[in-house]
Amino acid sequence: MGDITKRLNMEKNSNGYYKKSVLQRILSFILIVVIVFGGLSLSKYLIKTKKVAKRKKPKKIFVNVEVTKGEKVDTNYIIKGFGRIYPAKEVSIVPEVSGKVVYVNQNLIEGGFIKKGETLIKIDDTDYKIRLNKELANLNSLKEDLILEKSKRNRALKELNSAKDFIKDIDNESLYVLKREPYIKKIEENIKIAEENIKQAKLDLERTVIKAPFNCYVLKKYIDVGGYVNSGVKIADIIDADMVYVRGNITKADLKYLDINKNINAVVYNDGEKIDAKLFKLEKALDEKGLLLKVILKIDSFNPNIFLYDYVTFDLIGKELKGIVRLPERVVREDEFVWIVKDNKLHLKKIKILFEDENYVYTYDIDENSQIIVTNLSSVVEGLPVKVINRVD
Repeated sequence: MGDITKRLNMEKNSNGYYKKSVLQRILSFILIVVIVFGGLSLSKYLIKTKKVAKRKKPKKIFVNVEVTKGEKVDTNYIIKGFGRIYPAKEVSIVPEVSGKVVYVNQNLIEGGFIKKGETLIKIDDTDYKIRLNKELANLNSLKEDLILEKSKRNRALKELNSAKDFIKDIDNESLYVLKREPYIKKIEENIKIAEENIKQAKLDLERTVIKAPFNCYVLKKYIDVGGYVNSGVKIADIIDADMVYVRGNITKADLKYLDINKNINAVVYNDGEKIDAKLFKLEKALDEKGLLLKVILKIDSFNPNIFLYDYVTFDLIGKELKGIVRLPERVVREDEFVWIVKDNKLHLKKIKILFEDENYVYTYDIDENSQIIVTNLSSVVEGLPVKVINRVD
C-alpha cells in the first residue's frame, strides 16, 4: 500500500514541476476514450430520435397591379409642328413731304401701341397752306379772266353778225381769232392746270399729318419734335398689331391627314398658353432632306404675350379618325409598349402611336377592353404573374 501511494505521488523534476506517473497517464487515456465513445453514442441516439420536418409546396407569388382600359373614340388627327413667329405686316413710315416736325405721338416709341388713324407725326404746314392759298387765288383770277374773254367773244359775235357781207372775205383762221377762241381756250387750259395744282397743294397739306395705317406696334423711330424730315426718308418702322404669322414645318407623312380643301384650324402653344390660329398657306416644296413641308399659320389677334421671332410649337387639326382607341399617356412604356394582363400574367404589347395630345395617345393596335397595367414596376418580364387589385378609370 505504501508503494502504491508512493507511485501515485508526483515527483518533482529538476525544474520544480510535478511529473505524472505511469498510472496517472493510463487513467487519463481511459477517461478520454470514455468521453469520445459517450459523445458518439449520444449523437447517434439524437439522430435516430429527431423529428423529420415535412417539405411544403412553395406558394406562388403574384405582383399586385392596377389596371385601366382604353376608350374608343372618334376624333381628329393632330399634326404636331414647330415654327417661329413673324409679323404679318412690317412697314416703314416714309413722309411724302419735307419739313420741320412739330408733333410726335407720345406712343411713337419702341414697343408702343398706336391705333389705326391716330396721328403719328405732324410736319409744319405753314408753307403748304401758303402754296394752297396762292393756287386758289390763281384759279379765281383765271376764272375772272375767262368771264372777261367770254364777254369779249359775245360782243365780237354781235359785231360779226351785223357785218355779214364783210366777213365773207375773212379766212377761217382770222375769224377764229376774232371770236376770241384762242384766248378762251388758253384760259380754260390754265384753269385745268390750276385745279390740278390745287389738288396737289391740298394733298401735300394733308400729308403734313401722318397717321397710322393700321393698329400697330412700333419697332423703331428715327425722328423727334424739332427735327427735319425729308420726303422719301423713313421716320419709323411699325408692325401689324392685329395679325401675326407662324412659319413652321410638318412632316411629309402627316400631309395625308390634312384636308387642304377645307379651312384648317390650329392651336399655337407659347409658354403654356394656347392661341387659336388657322392654316394660311401650305407650301408644296420640301426641305433639302425631303422630309418636311413648310406651313404658314395666321393668328388674327396679336397676343401681348407673343414675342416676334420667338419659337413655338403648334397643332394642326387634321381629318377625323373613326373608332380609334385613346390611352392615357402614362401607360405607354419606352414609347411603343403597353403592359397588359391576360390570364393573370403580364404580357408586353407593342403598339404604333398615330398621334398624341397633352394627356393621351391614340392607336388602332389594341382592343378597348384590354386590361392595361398602370402600376410602374421596377423589372418586367414576359409572363410575370400579376394580380389585379384595382381598376382605374
